[in-house]
Amino acid sequence: MTRAAPSFTQTIQDPGRRNLPADATAPVALIGPSIGGTANTVYPYGGLDFGTIISDLQGGMLLEAAVHHLAKSGGKSILVVPATQTAGSNSAVTASGSGPTVTLTGTPNDSYQIIVRVKLGGAIGTSTFDYSLDGGDTWSSDTIGDITTASTYLLTSPVTGVTTGVTVNFAAGTYVITETYSANSTGPTISTTNLATAIDALHAYPGKFGLLHLVGFGADAAATEAIATVLQPKATTAFSAGRFYRAILESPPVA
Repeated sequence: MTRAAPSFTQTIQDPGRRNLPADATAPVALIGPSIGGTANTVYPYGGLDFGTIISDLQGGMLLEAAVHHLAKSGGKSILVVPATQTAGSNSAVTASGSGPTVTLTGTPNDSYQIIVRVKLGGAIGTSTFDYSLDGGDTWSSDTIGDITTASTYLLTSPVTGVTTGVTVNFAAGTYVITETYSANSTGPTISTTNLATAIDALHAYPGKFGLLHLVGFGADAAATEAIATVLQPKATTAFSAGRFYRAILESPPVA
């Protein structure tokens, strides 16, 4: 993929206030956690060849969101800013039966609802399994077939092949057909301090954007409110300097 060349276009709407209107044709900017890329650096992308963006960001929720924006817009320019992140974690594994123990290790690159399902019973090296990263909506066997058990297996996206950062560990023993092992992985997070730094880096970039998408933030209602508290004064400062954009942030359902 060829990166879009940095550019800057300014239209004065009101000489007294120097306010720039939100521009639907301007790039979308995204800030979030990423496996690759340099934190607080603005990466411009455009087009539908995702080779460069995958090479730069490597994986994680920021890459997923960025590719989604490119695909849905037909390749319109975007600006991507990896932020300094705090590592995610894996929950304990819950087994549906009394077969051998299965555990998870590694640092997850996104949030996953992991299910490992035994497809053929037997010892390690003889038994087989498949897995789901989305709570059973899709299964690896749909694209890559059944997998022979081993002491360890690194989970990857069955669609893209990008690593999840999570390794399944199979203990010795006889695995039982149809038994499942379930766990949740929580993806990396970004502190409000690191979010503020990433927004400052985006504001310093010599080019406009019309929409800011904060990716992967807001673990709960309180976290979402804290993010909004950081974003509001930053957006107000940008507005006063003649840069106007809208912003969206992700939040879990709140009862």
